[in-house]
Amino acid sequence: MSSSSQPAKQVDVLLATYNGEKYLLEQIDSILKQNYHGKINLIIRDDASTDNTLNILKALSNDSRLKIIKDQYEGLGVALNFKELMKYSESDYIFFSDQDDIWLADKISKMVLLADQFFDSARPSLVYSNALVVNSELKSKNKSTYSNKKINTSLSTLLFFNGGFQGCSMLINRSLKEMALAYNGYWFMHDQVVSFIASCFGDIIYIPEKLLLYRQHENNVLGHSAKSFRQIVFSKKDQNYILDNRSINFIKDFQTCFFDQLSSKNKNEINGFFDYINSNNLIKSIYLILKNKFSLRGNIIALIIKTILYKK
Repeated sequence: MSSSSQPAKQVDVLLATYNGEKYLLEQIDSILKQNYHGKINLIIRDDASTDNTLNILKALSNDSRLKIIKDQYEGLGVALNFKELMKYSESDYIFFSDQDDIWLADKISKMVLLADQFFDSARPSLVYSNALVVNSELKSKNKSTYSNKKINTSLSTLLFFNGGFQGCSMLINRSLKEMALAYNGYWFMHDQVVSFIASCFGDIIYIPEKLLLYRQHENNVLGHSAKSFRQIVFSKKDQNYILDNRSINFIKDFQTCFFDQLSSKNKNEINGFFDYINSNNLIKSIYLILKNKFSLRGNIIALIIKTILYKK
């Protein structure tokens, strides 16, 4: 635990942009107006936008708090855009930022406080918070990205998550960043990569307080993650499958890359996961769920029902 007499740590906020002209200035403003007493470095990389995003960033380029990355890569997609951004981070703590949300003024200070109190710098760890879901005009939709129930951060839950904990609500430490950059397999989503690493090798802290406004609009890459039991099982979006093949491909590469470092428990869970994926026997699939305590968003019954309805 750090002493209160120590100066506040410098933090890096990684902002990946792509055709974000509509909301970008609001998001940048909310980051730069944080009440955090340490230095905030806002590192931005654009992924070949075709709208006015680059002109907006150019107009801000004289602000010493901003570092705008220019390189030869184009069309990387969200995950690899953030991977490139991580290469430019040198601070102990790193935040991921979407281009269209609003951060509440104490987001950084509250998350850094917890990280200072509970992180071991040698362990790849993350803090993530709840968020209020709002519409394009920032009006509340009376939803949050996570429930206030205890969040299950085990690998057995993440295996069926089709992603990771919400990247825009995260703080990760330098150890986690370095381990993520050492992973040379397939990246589906950046937050999935760091979530798996933290779950297997470090610590995860959840803050139930809503520390950002998570804006939902027609151009979101992914929607908000909080769902009712009925939505988890019967969502039209997921009716034809339980897991996204891109997520399965990531888990294969994760297993290969980190196999020698995984605990016996984690190895068994991943092996059980692939036994489930490859099984054409419904009884065996349900047995594997129960044996390994697999779940959909922490709900074992939801995964069993969805397996009965949709496993192909």
